Amino acid sequence: MQYAGLDFSNHGQLVKIKIASPNKRINGGKPIVIKFYPGQECSFGEQRACIQAYRTPGGQNVIFITVHSGLGAEAETFRNAVEGTGFAQAGLSLEKVLARLGDLEGASVTIIQGDVVVDGLHLAGLGRVPSQGVSEYFASPVTRSLEIAAGYSESLAWAANPAMPLIVFETCGWRIRGEPAPKNLENSSASVYLGVIAGEKP
Repeated sequence: MQYAGLDFSNHGQLVKIKIASPNKRINGGKPIVIKFYPGQECSFGEQRACIQAYRTPGGQNVIFITVHSGLGAEAETFRNAVEGTGFAQAGLSLEKVLARLGDLEGASVTIIQGDVVVDGLHLAGLGRVPSQGVSEYFASPVTRSLEIAAGYSESLAWAANPAMPLIVFETCGWRIRGEPAPKNLENSSASVYLGVIAGEKP
C-alpha cells in the first residue's frame, strides 16, 4: 500500500492530505486538510481511516481511503467546505454543493507522512453519490465504488479503469434539505463524496 514513498500500511504515522482551496468561498481560501492514521478498522473518534487497495483491470494500483466526516472527524473540513454544516443537515443547497465540487476539481494536492512530502498531485476527479444510490454503494465491493459513483458523476468515469495509479478518498455527506432519502439512512450518511487524487492528468 505504497504511493511515491507514502506507506499506507504504516498504522502509526499520521497522514495529512492538503487540498489547495481555489477561492475564498471554499474553506475561507485556506487549504482543506484531511488527516488520519491509516488502519484496517476506523471507528468514529479514533482518528483512523480504513485503507484498502486493489488493482484495476488495466493493472493500475488504487489506494482507497475511507474517512469519517462527522463533527470533529478526520474529513470534517472537506465535508464542511463543500456542503456547509447546518443543524443535522448540510448547510448549503444541492446546487451550491455541486458548484463547489466543480470548483475544487483540478485543485493542487500535497500529501505528508512524517518526513515524506509528495506534491505535484491534484484532484483529478470529484463526485457525489446521492441518497438514492447510497445503499447500493455501501453494499458493493470497493472495486465497484468508482463505477457506481460515475453513474452519478460523469467526471469520475475515467477513474474506474485509469491509466495511472490513484489515491481515492471517500467520506459521507449530510442530508441536504429537499433531497429525498431512503428511511434507512442516517442524516449524517445520506450521501457519499469521492475524491480522486493523481499525479498526472487523465
